[in-house]
Amino acid sequence: MVDVDRSGQRTSDDVPQGQGRRRILVVDDEQFMVHTLAKILELMGYDVLSALGGQEAYHLFQEQKVDLVVSDLHMPDMNGLELLTSIKTRNPEIPVILVTGYGVESARAVASAWKADGFLGKPFKISELMTVIEEALHPMTRRLSGNLITTPQPVA
Repeated sequence: MVDVDRSGQRTSDDVPQGQGRRRILVVDDEQFMVHTLAKILELMGYDVLSALGGQEAYHLFQEQKVDLVVSDLHMPDMNGLELLTSIKTRNPEIPVILVTGYGVESARAVASAWKADGFLGKPFKISELMTVIEEALHPMTRRLSGNLITTPQPVA
């Protein structure tokens, strides 16, 4: 179960359905992760599309309007880097955030090298997810920084 502190946060009731709401495509090969992220993002006021794997996600991306993609990096059918490349080839303006729980530091470097718009290492806090998404959705912030948006790195 995920405990969501909604004090001061917008909810799906605060933003009208349909027009004006951003649509996020959530991709993972684990049903629990897709479901959990989708529910959190809905509480944050986003419309959500869900896909179990990269190939399903790419088909949805081709058929639906998507404002941002949050994808797991390690998936069996089409991994996050392949999905990122496919999406950016079709529309380079769509932000893609990669997420992983395996080899987080090396994955962070790979995400940056492949021009991902954001990166989250699992486990992450909901506030970190919110920050990375909001920054990725604001094009001026992305253009000015030119850097991968990530969660703070732990101090050793």
